Amino acid sequence: MAAHWDHQSADARLLGAHQMREFAEARKLPSLLMGDFNSTVGDPPLEHFREGKWAPALPDEGPKGTFTGFDLQSDGGKMIDFVFSSPEWEVESVEIDRSKTPEGRWPSDHFPVIARLRLSD
Repeated sequence: MAAHWDHQSADARLLGAHQMREFAEARKLPSLLMGDFNSTVGDPPLEHFREGKWAPALPDEGPKGTFTGFDLQSDGGKMIDFVFSSPEWEVESVEIDRSKTPEGRWPSDHFPVIARLRLSD
């Protein structure tokens, strides 16, 4: 399930977390919750996912920031884009793709989070 949460309202982000978790839990299936959450690890909306047993896929090394705002000098600042996985998934690797276009521009105002996962045996 993917989402793009509001960047101004903390209440709206928390409501979004409650709605996504409720929707995913009702299906009783392995699930992934991903998107631009405009929140960082430790913020109440993302902690709500963790309380429900979804874990963030985080890179082991390198800068973790994901928002560039199209600033070519940006390292991404804070990580606000995530892939959260339910316990049935194993995270094999995670990276933040910082590739520029052939013209030397960012292809988006966010760096993509690339997570390789597999269902547990």
